[in-house]
Amino acid sequence: MKAIVSFVGRHNSGKTELLTRLIPVLQEKGIKLAVIKHAPVKIHLAADTDSNKLFNAGADLVILSSARAVIQYQKNSKERSLPELYEDIPPDYKLVIVEGYKKEDVPKIEVLRRDIDPLPNPEIQRIIARVADFTLEGETIPIFFFQELEQIAAFIIAHFKL
Repeated sequence: MKAIVSFVGRHNSGKTELLTRLIPVLQEKGIKLAVIKHAPVKIHLAADTDSNKLFNAGADLVILSSARAVIQYQKNSKERSLPELYEDIPPDYKLVIVEGYKKEDVPKIEVLRRDIDPLPNPEIQRIIARVADFTLEGETIPIFFFQELEQIAAFIIAHFKL
């Protein structure tokens, strides 16, 4: 079974920045992973590539294929749920990292920036750790700084028994 963890936090808290640095560390440790990123607003595809031009022109499905990757753009009549997206990921992946979906019932790592909002969000459930750019006092869950990528990776591997 694929493990799943969602990185959540306020807008501009550094979730994507953290994940772009953490993903290579996890991969160096042999973790085959997938990422699901939630876009709470309409996705705007820049029209500077041929595939984006075709999709923006009205195609319901565009598949861009090369030797290195396949990218698929598909129009939906309604947003797909996280469980539906999770089921689409092949079983040989060990870890699914989610960015967003703070209301879903999955384990979460909350990302905090002092300049954005230094208080943990009390509405978010199933927090297993936090990553912050400041010290949090009195916490009972693991707290990491943004630069502690090895420690964050080790925590995820141990927590999910990867």
